[in-house]
Amino acid sequence: MKYLFILMLLIPSVVLAEPKDSEQNSPKLCLETIYNKNFDVAPADAPKEIKHLLAKCIAETNIKDFTLIKCSCSQPEDIDTCINKFISSHNFTRKGYSQAVAYHCERMVWSGFVSD
Repeated sequence: MKYLFILMLLIPSVVLAEPKDSEQNSPKLCLETIYNKNFDVAPADAPKEIKHLLAKCIAETNIKDFTLIKCSCSQPEDIDTCINKFISSHNFTRKGYSQAVAYHCERMVWSGFVSD
């Protein structure tokens, strides 16, 4: 009886530990790529926490925008394709889109709506 109880406790953990397919994890590559690019281009004298929050917000905003137009960003090479698809469907220029996202994220960070 004791072993049955232990077995019942272990079964859910085995199922939860099952590896997920790479398609579910692949959008993380786009998110990380966008984050890293924005973190790297932030001013060097900016506090790390601010750079982190801005880069995180920009990356998450881009990924959310991609889902609005049903653009699958499964590899970092897809980022430009998804951005081009988004800006063409919303009458943005590339520079205008980047500025709008940056402005949105600056407002979110300074207002305290973005956190770790």
